[in-house]
Amino acid sequence: MTFQRIISSVCIVSFAGCWLAPRAGWAQSEEEIEAARVKGVEYLKSQQGTDGSWFFNGHVVGITALAGMALVENGIPVTDPSVEKAHAYVRRNTEDLKATYDLALAILFLSRVGDRDNRGPIRDMAARLIAGQNLEGGWSYNCPLVNAAALSNRETLPDPPEGPGDNSCTQFAVLGLWTASRWGVDIDDTMLRVGERFVDDQLEDGGWPYRVSDDGEEVSSRNSMTFAGLFCLTVARATEIRQMQEETRTSSRSERTERSSGTESETLLEDPVFAAGLERASAFAKGINQNQARYFLWSVERLGVLLEISEFGDVDWFERGADALIQSQRDDGAWVHPNDDWGNIADTAFAVLFLRKANLGSDISRLLRGEPARKFSNMTKEDEPEYRTLLDAIEEAEAGDVIRVNGSGPFDMPHINLEKDLVIEAGPGYAPVFRYAIGYDKRGRRTRPEEDPDARFMLRVSGGTLTLEGLELQMDPPSVRGAVTWAAVVLNGGNLRMLNCSVAEDNERGMASIVMTAPGSCLVRNSKFVGGRAGFEVHTNGEQEVQLNNCVVFSQTGFTVLDGAESESPQLTLRLNRCAVQARDVFAFARRTTPVDIVSTGCAYKADWLGASMLPEPDSTEGLTWEGKNNIYDVRRWVGASGSANPAVKDETTWSALWNGNDVEGTARLIPFLGKLRHEAFNHSVSGEDFEFDPNSALNSYRRESGINALIIGPGEGFTRFRESFDYREWEQPAEESVATN
Repeated sequence: MTFQRIISSVCIVSFAGCWLAPRAGWAQSEEEIEAARVKGVEYLKSQQGTDGSWFFNGHVVGITALAGMALVENGIPVTDPSVEKAHAYVRRNTEDLKATYDLALAILFLSRVGDRDNRGPIRDMAARLIAGQNLEGGWSYNCPLVNAAALSNRETLPDPPEGPGDNSCTQFAVLGLWTASRWGVDIDDTMLRVGERFVDDQLEDGGWPYRVSDDGEEVSSRNSMTFAGLFCLTVARATEIRQMQEETRTSSRSERTERSSGTESETLLEDPVFAAGLERASAFAKGINQNQARYFLWSVERLGVLLEISEFGDVDWFERGADALIQSQRDDGAWVHPNDDWGNIADTAFAVLFLRKANLGSDISRLLRGEPARKFSNMTKEDEPEYRTLLDAIEEAEAGDVIRVNGSGPFDMPHINLEKDLVIEAGPGYAPVFRYAIGYDKRGRRTRPEEDPDARFMLRVSGGTLTLEGLELQMDPPSVRGAVTWAAVVLNGGNLRMLNCSVAEDNERGMASIVMTAPGSCLVRNSKFVGGRAGFEVHTNGEQEVQLNNCVVFSQTGFTVLDGAESESPQLTLRLNRCAVQARDVFAFARRTTPVDIVSTGCAYKADWLGASMLPEPDSTEGLTWEGKNNIYDVRRWVGASGSANPAVKDETTWSALWNGNDVEGTARLIPFLGKLRHEAFNHSVSGEDFEFDPNSALNSYRRESGINALIIGPGEGFTRFRESFDYREWEQPAEESVATN
């Protein structure tokens, strides 16, 4: 049986089939759902071939991409051998790929893995999908073999194929193309034709068939195809909204206000075509039970997550679907196609995607939701109140609340002080920009930063844990008289967590991105720190820890450590993992007496000095420990005290010897960062991609062990990619056990 027959047959399982009657109540628990999901994942891993593939006659690339995507969505890291082998197999076999299902699934999987080298294959395969759209706006089983060059000159594309195609191939092509659009592929015209297709082909009962008849034969709506039609209309509408937003960025304020009135989700749900389809889909949802085709369940889940609704009609789709899956799972963890044993890999993949509530388009959800007039909402409170300013939202928030920013700004941030557990996160699809602004003191008078130290920062944490996600902080204070030590974020109590953030200056006022003066921890991931006197400035005080994972530090000094307040048993730990650091001086520890432990793994250092004042004496490491692995050093001078170099340290070998052999597999060589930025060329537009290794350099072969993953760095697209990965769930709930650790 062919892959398209498997997909096609699950599409045409009708609502009135010989199913078991659904049970009156649903017994599944979170533990049962988790156990079923884990067993399904383990089954998929057990069926993988030694070459990294899963087998399906004629569609090995498609089934491998589907199974690989199911693993990644369920928490198996992209570095796991099973995912790496699947990734390598798909990459090796895309050049001559023409099958619509395979093309779409390969795009999804390669995009999910997120390797920058996947950009070219993704664009090539997207070009084939665009060329494969037929005259009626749909797709059939195969597409013309073209490449990305056709995207820049659409006149070189072959004529559109004839025939109606089918709605199953079409929904896969639509999903693949929306994913490809995140990699710069223009799909506007393609999605316009998709929308027209599903408006024209809707049946009288509100649903859609598997294939529109071209010979007058009577057709009927199908369960999975009705959800496919709604999904395609949703993507078409999201594309239209995105295109309109691009146009309004250059329009006047009045035009923007007029266009943003009302939410797009209301417009979509109230559209008569969509509303009729949703009514028919709700009727189909009532038939969910344990004999249901898993392809259909995945179609239900995907639309439910995109529309952010828990029920179709009066049916809790996840509760009923999860119960059906738990009841129908085999003892070995697999799900089998209701009519044929050939579909176990595909059905198992669809099932675990359903149970994970995988969202393959959170950016679609945001576009449909529309941008509210009040940009700051408290997501923890039941009614999700909205506020005009961030300060208003913070003042009303209670400990543990989550404030979401549903807008990109820019917004003014006038030195806010926080003393409670709080999360401030970008809303899906937004990249909020906050700019330093002069605020007011407790008596309501405008502050003077040259006189008031409490006005020299953007955020200060004095207690609790502050979590920032997907935010850009622009620290560009005004010119004032006298010497002023500016800082973007001050941590003088409590803890700080930052995910996919950016802190940068553009006017050379010499700020420090993060200043830490009290006991606590600073955990940072996928972020960049650009400009100023230092990326991180720590005034030692008690037990402190700074941990960076996949971050860029581009500053005059990377890490400054100064003795701070006297405290009992002070200790500082710096942990750097897969970071890129470019500075005049990386580690500046002048007059430090507090013990400092440094762990550096897979970092790329480009500097005049690795540490001009790192040591207490040129030949002493007293109070310091270093543990390193897979680091790359592009430094003119290595290490010393007060600018006097340790003459014994000349290369990676003698550097390791200084630390008793505790720097292993390090290498000293020129680092060709892609952006080729000179020292202190600071501005807000510096990106993570500027600090990737040049793909044409020999150093590019080190990227698996050293350097950053720029695709998930910073706000905006980087945050979107990370937010949709399983790793984000672990960030939100670090104590939660995941499949990856089972």
